[in-house]
Amino acid sequence: IWIELVFTLLTSVMVFAAYFALRYRTPRSLVLFGLATGLSALCKAVTLLFPLFLALSLVGLRMRPSGPFSRFPMKKLAGFLLIPTAVAALTISPWTIRNRIVTGRWVLVSTNLGVEYHRGDYLARHNSFLISRKTLANTLGDCIAEEDRILRGLGKDPALVSYLEKDDIFQSLMWEDIRSRPQQHALNTLKQIPAFWYTGNTWWTSLYILGQAAVFLALFGTALFHFRRRRDLSVLVGLFIVYMNLLHAGLVAIARYSLPLYPLMTLVIAAWWMDKRQRRRGREAQEIIAEDDRGMPSG
Repeated sequence: IWIELVFTLLTSVMVFAAYFALRYRTPRSLVLFGLATGLSALCKAVTLLFPLFLALSLVGLRMRPSGPFSRFPMKKLAGFLLIPTAVAALTISPWTIRNRIVTGRWVLVSTNLGVEYHRGDYLARHNSFLISRKTLANTLGDCIAEEDRILRGLGKDPALVSYLEKDDIFQSLMWEDIRSRPQQHALNTLKQIPAFWYTGNTWWTSLYILGQAAVFLALFGTALFHFRRRRDLSVLVGLFIVYMNLLHAGLVAIARYSLPLYPLMTLVIAAWWMDKRQRRRGREAQEIIAEDDRGMPSG
């Protein structure tokens, strides 16, 4: 649980570092964005591609004349991508070198892509928490049993196969599966997008998390469209939500992986609510002044 808490903190720091990098576009702000990305990736490698995703999103957002990033200079786009990516790679490099020494392979942070893909695919094919009430632990247990059957079918003893070798096997199966069943992979990804917000360990937990996610997403969506003073921050948090949702939907999506998004949504919602209250008080003060002016006798 400590890894989850530290990752939540570092992802929040990363998003705010990205916000200042977008706003000021100085080398220092870009370096800090890359540093925060690298530190968060040391907890979980899922954030490593966020600078690339953000840079590609900026290209699309610039096409909207009234958008918050419509004036972002294209000549600085390459630097916005390359500097944070290079700094992030430099930040994780000690762990990458350690992986090279231990495993003999160049692994950036961790190697579990193949296993995670298979488990996500299994959940997409068999997960029906809100119908069957089957627990997540039982479903993952069935998935691991299927992994053992696949290894035995390949002539491997599951008890003797290391996690690294197991992931290599399932990575090759992953690429073969994506090439042979692209439409099924796309369908599974779509099924896992909502699962990212509600899949808990039990039926009741999933139902509670689904209600919580619905409330937060509704409030955040309202803030996204009405919070004009910090529209750039709201859009940036929205982009990070989309990034995390799509990335996990392509691999394995459970509600625990959505937890780092709630503090960011809470900050945007709270800032929008405070701004709304200030505007309302300003209008009320103006109305009181106008009434006093009308009540004053003329010269």
